[in-house]
Amino acid sequence: DPAGRAFVAELVARSGLTPTGWLRRLFAAVLPPLLHLMHRYGIAFNPHGENTIVVYDGADVPTRLAVKDFVDDMKLLHTDLPEYADLPAEAGGVLMRCGPDELAGSIVKSLLTCHFRFLAPLCEEQLAVPEATFWTLVREEVRRYQERFTELADRFALFDLGKPAFPRTCLNRERLLPGGYHDRAERDASFRLDADPVPNPLHDEKDPL
Repeated sequence: DPAGRAFVAELVARSGLTPTGWLRRLFAAVLPPLLHLMHRYGIAFNPHGENTIVVYDGADVPTRLAVKDFVDDMKLLHTDLPEYADLPAEAGGVLMRCGPDELAGSIVKSLLTCHFRFLAPLCEEQLAVPEATFWTLVREEVRRYQERFTELADRFALFDLGKPAFPRTCLNRERLLPGGYHDRAERDASFRLDADPVPNPLHDEKDPL
């Protein structure tokens, strides 16, 4: 607001929850759907504000995630999974195929880097939740999901969310420099942009995910 109060601070105040309690509810609403789409079904997309909406209850407590408007963001693994068996040919012909790092990177880059990276310091500044605690809460929610779906252990290893870093996508340069915007499912194969990888805030050598 004009006085510098963050929207998240207002939501937490309205909810009646402690800041860490509210953040746990946020992460519980946002992360499991994205994790399950990727680990169980081999589907990933960029979960930014165009494609996802956080749904709140009457007390402004996060309750669930609405997923919409995929446009050209949806990605499948480059090798077929059993879950792809019933995929219509029309869909298979336009969806991008990527390696596991890029599927996992969709969550790391679009959610953790592009959203949570900015939310974490706000929570430290205005809610007295240290950034280290913020990221611990995120890791706890990922771990909670893994413990709930132990049968997907091989997928947890395949889509490794605990890696030290992920490849960086410089989207504006990628779109503008090679061939401009287009409707093809494939990116420009001849275009390569070297950039430093994105550090993964969930990486912990002492307690790997």
